[in-house]
Amino acid sequence: MMASFTDEILCAAATLRVDGLFDLLRRARLGSSWIRVLAYHGTPDASIESLEEQLRYLAERFQCVDQDALSMFLNGSLRLERPGLVISFDDGLRDNYTNAAPMLERHGLSGWFFATSTLPSLPESEQLAFCGSHELIVPPGTEGRIAMNWAELRDLAGRGHTIGCHTANHRRFRSEIPAELVESEISTSSAVFLERLGRVPSSFAWVGGEPDTYSVTGLAAIRKAGYRFAFTTRSAPVTHTSNPFLLHRTVLDASMPFGAFRMKVAGASDLAHAASRSALERSLPTLVKP
Repeated sequence: MMASFTDEILCAAATLRVDGLFDLLRRARLGSSWIRVLAYHGTPDASIESLEEQLRYLAERFQCVDQDALSMFLNGSLRLERPGLVISFDDGLRDNYTNAAPMLERHGLSGWFFATSTLPSLPESEQLAFCGSHELIVPPGTEGRIAMNWAELRDLAGRGHTIGCHTANHRRFRSEIPAELVESEISTSSAVFLERLGRVPSSFAWVGGEPDTYSVTGLAAIRKAGYRFAFTTRSAPVTHTSNPFLLHRTVLDASMPFGAFRMKVAGASDLAHAASRSALERSLPTLVKP
C-alpha cells in the first residue's frame, strides 16, 4: 500500500512539472493568442465526478469562444485576454444533454455539440442498431435512448451552445466512398438541420479521425456546402494563422485520470500528433490556402 501511494505522489509531481513546462513553452511562443479545441464523446453518469473536475480546471484557465468569436480571432480582429477554448462533443449523445450541458453552464462554459442528422429522429428501439452499423461507440452502461432528440438540440442552441454537423449517418469520408454519397451525406444533413433547427450549422466535425477518413472528396463537399469551420482530431493550438478547415482538436475522455487530462490539455497530444498533422496537410493540399 505504501509503495502504491508513493507511486501516485511521484506520478502527480511529474505531471505537474511536465504540464507546467508545456505551459511555459507555449506561452513563450504564443502568449494568450491561441485557442485550445477539445473533443469529447460520451459523458455517462459514471464520468460525472471526473468531468466536473476537468471543467473546473478549464474554467479557471481559459475563456470560451463561440463561432463569431472564432471567426474574428482567425481574421485577427479579436484579441483574447486569456487562452481561448472550444469544448466539443461528438455524436449528439443524450448524456451530453443530461450531464455535460448543465455542468458546463455551472462553470460559465459553453459547448459545441456535433450531431448526425439521422440519429435524433430514430425511435429509441432503433438507435442501438444504428450505432452498431455506423461505427458509433455507445458509452458502457447506456440505457434507453442513446441520442438527443431535436427538442433537446433546439434547447441547447437556445441556451447559448453551438450545434454543429457530424454528417447525416456518422459516415467516415474514406477515399473509396463515392463522391455522390459524400455529397449526399452533407446535403441531406444540411436539409434536415434547416428543417428541424431553422438553420444550417456553420461548423463541421469529421467523423472517425483515422488517417484514411480525411479525403479530398470530403473536403470539397464540406467547402461546397458553405461551412465556415471544419474540425479534425490532430491536436494543435488554433492560432491566427490556422486554416478554418483544419482546426485541430485534442481528444479527451470524460473519465480519464486527471493527470492525463492535464497533460493532454497542456500540449502532450500536440507533440504526439505532429507527424500525422503534417501528413494530413500534405494529403489535402487544397486546404492550405482557403
